[in-house]
Amino acid sequence: MKYRLRFSALVGIFCLALTLPARAVEKDGLRVDVQQTVLDRNDGRPSIWREINRTMALKLKVTNNGFADLPEGKVKYTVLIQRWGSETGNVARYSGEAEIPAMLRRKAAELVLGEFTIGGHLHGTSRMHVDDLAGWKLEFSIGEKKVVISSSSSFDRMDGRATDASQ
Repeated sequence: MKYRLRFSALVGIFCLALTLPARAVEKDGLRVDVQQTVLDRNDGRPSIWREINRTMALKLKVTNNGFADLPEGKVKYTVLIQRWGSETGNVARYSGEAEIPAMLRRKAAELVLGEFTIGGHLHGTSRMHVDDLAGWKLEFSIGEKKVVISSSSSFDRMDGRATDASQ
């Protein structure tokens, strides 16, 4: 009986972990939750071979965890997409800038940044021939505060070999 309770508790924790945001970072009084979100899905019909064509974006929830209210600001974003069609690892860069509204203490703002395409095709359930989000970098400028957050420490190396794909 006690093993069933432990197993069900582990299953519950695992299910909770699947519903949490993809990445949450707190730095200099800002908490940033980043998720990849689907804006438009135009996939082919399910079968053994299926075409993938999706328009994606980054969804941010920016929370002011500091001790003072924050004025309006800007966020510059860069998103890197690993294209499946190249064995050498072709990486496309999407970048832009968005406005952040003024935020009171402990208040949050939600933003949808960028628009990029994920394409390819599935062979059964294999994602080998589907584009992938390789990384992202966010540069916040709010008043005198400058905060830079990236998805990984290797972002700058990947960004160095990326080609610009922004509209």
